[in-house]
Amino acid sequence: MKQFIKFISAVVTVALLYSALSFLRVIAFNGPTQSPPGGSGAVVVSTSSLLSVGTSTPATDSELLIVGSTTVAGSYGLKILDANGNPLFRVQNDGTIYLGTSTFSGGTYTGTISAGNVSAGQFGSGAGGGNFSFPANLGAVTLSVGTSSVTESSTFNGNEIDNGQYYSNYYKNANGTTAINWNNGNVQSVVLTVATTTFTFSNTKAGGRYILAVIQDSTGNRNVVWPTAIQWPGSTAPTLSTTTNKMDLVTFVCMGISSNDCYGGANLNYAQ
Repeated sequence: MKQFIKFISAVVTVALLYSALSFLRVIAFNGPTQSPPGGSGAVVVSTSSLLSVGTSTPATDSELLIVGSTTVAGSYGLKILDANGNPLFRVQNDGTIYLGTSTFSGGTYTGTISAGNVSAGQFGSGAGGGNFSFPANLGAVTLSVGTSSVTESSTFNGNEIDNGQYYSNYYKNANGTTAINWNNGNVQSVVLTVATTTFTFSNTKAGGRYILAVIQDSTGNRNVVWPTAIQWPGSTAPTLSTTTNKMDLVTFVCMGISSNDCYGGANLNYAQ
């Protein structure tokens, strides 16, 4: 009799354990309960254990296929939230991808990348190449692979090593120009067209080196008056060539932003 009671107790225990495990299995996975292949609704598993959501046909080249219910912007094919319900990763049905507060849409990234997370390398160094735009306050407005064009003032702190030539564009002033704007280039030229040309300088920079090619016209005997604050060797400006079509190269080294901090010298009598 005791053995029969023990047997009955064991059967009841097994039945209760099976019932508890069945309950746990049901609440652990809300989807198709049959082994692969199985499912015909929102979730399907193929014979190769490939999973699809939103379609009854899993993709053969993907472990997970998710098909959105619409292409309307604002609805999502995939959304991952943190424990507080804040979005971590979302894929919108129009193709926009959200990573936290950043977005990727139509080849355009919107968001902030910490400088510490940018690896060393060259923009456009891959097969695609291409140009990159930067905020105006950086100074670099357009950069192209192989050639860089900077249309704003830029400051580089530290040593700069250029593997190749370093130069500014040569700027040819209109004949008879009197106002020399050094923002046009560090090397400029002007043809003298009147008896006396009085030059003015603008936009010299501390540390700047400038060359002005002064050229006589076909008449010759043209004279020059320099900005009075420019410093010359022995406090005397050079006597320039006056022969027709001759060229003098006048060099200036500036140690301040005003013309009285610029020091001049000349190489004379070049043939054109």
